[in-house]
This record gives sequence, C-alpha cells and structure tokens, in this order.
Amino acid sequence: MNDRLRKAAEHFGLSFKNDALLDEALTHRSYANEAGIDFDNEKLEFFGDAVLGFLAAEYVYKEYPRNDEGLLSRLKSAVISERSLAEAALALDLGTYIRFGKGEQVSGGAERVSNLANAFEALLGAIYLDAGMDRARDFILEQLHDVLASGLDAEKPFSPRTELQEYVQKTWHKFPEYRCVSQTQTNKNNEFLFVYEVLVNGEIWGKGDGHSKKEACRNAAHDALSRLDNNE
Repeated sequence: MNDRLRKAAEHFGLSFKNDALLDEALTHRSYANEAGIDFDNEKLEFFGDAVLGFLAAEYVYKEYPRNDEGLLSRLKSAVISERSLAEAALALDLGTYIRFGKGEQVSGGAERVSNLANAFEALLGAIYLDAGMDRARDFILEQLHDVLASGLDAEKPFSPRTELQEYVQKTWHKFPEYRCVSQTQTNKNNEFLFVYEVLVNGEIWGKGDGHSKKEACRNAAHDALSRLDNNE
C-alpha cells in the first residue's frame, strides 16, 4: 500500500487486504480521464448504493418493528439521502483523500455534495468487497450513527456546516472556507481548545470554538447561520 492510501486508511480507521479497492473508491472520474487510467469510483458507488440500501432497510426494520411500510420507507430515505451521506463524508474529511482532475479540484470538487455522497458509497462498496457485510455494517452504524438514531428527525435540516455550504454554493457557486485561529492546550490530559472562523467570499461570517476541529467548525457555521438569519 502506497503512502497516500496508507494515510487514508489510517484516517478512516480502516484496513484493506486489497488496497486497489481503496484506490478505486478514492478516484474521481475527472482524475481518471486526465491521468489516462482505466478505473474510477463510479462502479463502486453503484455497488455501495445497493449495500447501503440493504443495510438501511435492515436497520429500520429491526429498530421500528411496529411501524408500517410507509414510515419505514421514509426512514430509509432519510438515511440514504445525498445530504446525509455528504454530511458523513464531511465528518470523515473524505474529500481530502479523493483524487480529482485539476479542473474539478479547482472548482471545489472536494467539497461538492454530490462528489462526497458518491465517494462515501464507493468507500462502503470497497469495504464490503474487501471485508464483507459485517464490516460494512459496522462502518455504516458508526458513520451514520446520528442520522440513524434521530429517526424521522433526520428529515429535518442537517448540521450547520452542511446548511451553510448548501446556501453559499447555491448563492455564489463557491464554498465556505474554514480557518484555524488558535489551538491551545486546556489541561494536562492533552485536551485542546480549537477556535475556527468561517469565511465566505473572503469575509468572516462566523466564529466558533470546540474541543475538536469538527466541533469548532460546526459552531463557526452555526454562528454564521445565526447572523444570516438576523440580517434577513
């Protein structure tokens, strides 16, 4: 396994017997076209979509045994929606590890909701083919824990970071930028406090802190959305 794939696997908390599957899952069509290679993640995305559909159906069937088919379908749809998958991919920082062509990279491909959701499904497909259904199930239960646990509330808006990204992308066809302001150790247990700003068009829209980068970015996005609501 080369260094790029090793770092990706370690970041995701995964191990692969066949690292070619991970390489395929992290290769966007735009890169394949530019590099002249004969694989990308679209077939794995197709396969991962089927695996995800089964696992989501299995979960809601077991967790909501007294509900009718209509409710189960709504719950399943919430779990496998593009927004929920993109949210999980953002939490994994999946976009950082995907290979894109130059044009797609420059235009914000690493943060595009559709690219993130598709790559998440491709990664799931790779996990299934490499390690089987039980490992794929564990991955989904871990990465989609919040949306699975929230039930029908999952149909409501997702995290502030996703909401802000969708608003900025629709309005300006750009993406918010997150900038670390400070990182300080708060105690002897190596716990840190992170402070992040979120910028849109080069202007600071919000600021937030947290004990992880993810939490600080989420709070910065929440601050930006609050200010946006107050200005409307």
